[in-house]
Amino acid sequence: MAYAEKAAELLTGREYGVTALKETDSTNLEAKRIISSIGDAHVIIADMQTAGRGRLGRSFFSPDGGGIYLSYIKKLPEQVENLPLLTSFAGIAVCRAVESMLPRFIQPLQIKWPNDIYICKNKVCGCLIQNKIVGSVLEAVFCGIGININQTDF
Repeated sequence: MAYAEKAAELLTGREYGVTALKETDSTNLEAKRIISSIGDAHVIIADMQTAGRGRLGRSFFSPDGGGIYLSYIKKLPEQVENLPLLTSFAGIAVCRAVESMLPRFIQPLQIKWPNDIYICKNKVCGCLIQNKIVGSVLEAVFCGIGININQTDF
């Protein structure tokens, strides 16, 4: 069973929907495609991305079996506080989650910029926050997260 299917099973019964994909161009692009058909929140998980992206339009290498690639979609209320801090919040949350899974002898993770997570000078995770604006209203945010699991070539 692939990572996406396993993760989707673990997330069953939550207050948000979950979609597991073997392959997609990008989980954030998939999020934009399905936004009109979901509830208030949804998670898309893929085993592989063929066009994963990072900050400033950079590519994010996302091979099959190499990591966990997901997007969390959240539709927003009319008033949103702290939205500019969302990238930092995502980086900290993912850093804490990954650290909780590591053996204690591994040195602590480091956050570079607000969206990249490093261990021993190797990037192990990237976060990309994007949004959907309809007219002048911010409708939803997409938090794309890529975590390198089985990659040794950075």
